[in-house]
Amino acid sequence: SQTWPDIKFENQLIVECVTLDKYVSDKNIEIIDFVWADVQGAEDYMIEGGKETFKNKVRYLYTEYAGVNEYYENSPSKEKIKDMLGDDWVIIQDFGSDILLKNNKFQ
Repeated sequence: SQTWPDIKFENQLIVECVTLDKYVSDKNIEIIDFVWADVQGAEDYMIEGGKETFKNKVRYLYTEYAGVNEYYENSPSKEKIKDMLGDDWVIIQDFGSDILLKNNKFQ
């Protein structure tokens, strides 16, 4: 990265993962009030893996997005994040590279 030239990721580590939808289903979680997601540019993967959860169970989401400075390769823009979440989601506050969104299905 030109922003942080001294940071290098030379090794890979494989870890076991589970999607948000599977976790929520396995744990019988009915409602999630707030998700604070810092997933290092993988917001689109997180949303894809949590389609049903974000549609029906999450009230608020706070996350990063690719703004003027794209710190993570191929990280999604706020427009892509909003499109992936769907029409029920609105941006409450834009902090420049982080956003707070609300699911209007919940009043």
